Amino acid sequence: MQIAHYQTLRSIPADAAGPILDEVAQYKAALDKAYQQHGARLLAFEVGRMGTKGGHAHVQCVPVPAALADGAEAHFRAEGDKNGVRFLTDDEAAGLLARAPGGTESYFRVDLPGGKVLLHVIEGRGFNLQFGRIATALLLAKPERVDWKACAGTEAEEKADTRAFKEAFKAFDPSE
Repeated sequence: MQIAHYQTLRSIPADAAGPILDEVAQYKAALDKAYQQHGARLLAFEVGRMGTKGGHAHVQCVPVPAALADGAEAHFRAEGDKNGVRFLTDDEAAGLLARAPGGTESYFRVDLPGGKVLLHVIEGRGFNLQFGRIATALLLAKPERVDWKACAGTEAEEKADTRAFKEAFKAFDPSE
């Protein structure tokens, strides 16, 4: 069976989008519930970038300690101001998100703890694709984690982390 590839979540054709977006939402909700069991909340960010050679998107899901969750919006807005990332107003973002899928705009999206969404429409080539990672690392007071290469552990550590995550998430996994 062939599995279709879509450049970004917003570029999924309207007739196929429902189940895919529902599944993504289910996993985000499950991760949030799992994180809450460990004193954290879900922060997710996504860069959906379209270009002449196609597009690409990743949804990054990060546990944020509950003590930092309430300050996440102000932090992302402040980092956005420093870096030329203008988040749409709530009404503008709601309008864009409510439009039928199949959109071709490039965007940066942050799902904040508690469910609010910040959205930035990427215009031109001036957007730093690492913005989400940088802002998140600074929110967590872990500037050394801005570079993903600095976060890698040994193979044994990575395997142990994977096993621990699978065990912690098992009770929340929508596919179980």
